[in-house]
Amino acid sequence: AIMDCPLPVVAAVNGRAIGAGLVLAACCDVIIAADHVTFSVPEIKAGVLGGARHLQRLVGPFKTRKMFFTGEPETAQEFYRLGAVEAVVAPDKLLETAQELAASIARNSPIGLRLGKESLVRVEDLSVREGYRIEQDYTGRVTRYRDSAEARSAYLEKRGPDWSWS
Repeated sequence: AIMDCPLPVVAAVNGRAIGAGLVLAACCDVIIAADHVTFSVPEIKAGVLGGARHLQRLVGPFKTRKMFFTGEPETAQEFYRLGAVEAVVAPDKLLETAQELAASIARNSPIGLRLGKESLVRVEDLSVREGYRIEQDYTGRVTRYRDSAEARSAYLEKRGPDWSWS
């Protein structure tokens, strides 16, 4: 449901993201983590498997293999270094930081955000060529809306946009 949510989802992680918790965070579009957070997939230690494909989306195949085979956690700082986490902040700044990012995202065209999110979900597992073709189709779709022209005008005129949802 999170991956298919029509709008971007910002995760504010404040604790250990273990197994399904890591998967839940990985389903979000952007992750902000408190500085004490760790991420892990310890299933191997419990005689089960899971979470690796979601973890691969975050940290790539080789870090995933190390985490998966050892079951050991990695820090939020390491996830930040690898590009999986947008920011690592003090716990008392976590919600504020996540809300600021969400507000920044929300200032963009609601139609553009919805079509952009749908496009990102559709292209994620495709080849570069196939994905780019689909992105271009979405570009064609979004430019048919008035909000697209409004975005260009507002940008050129250095003013805030007035979204019409049309």
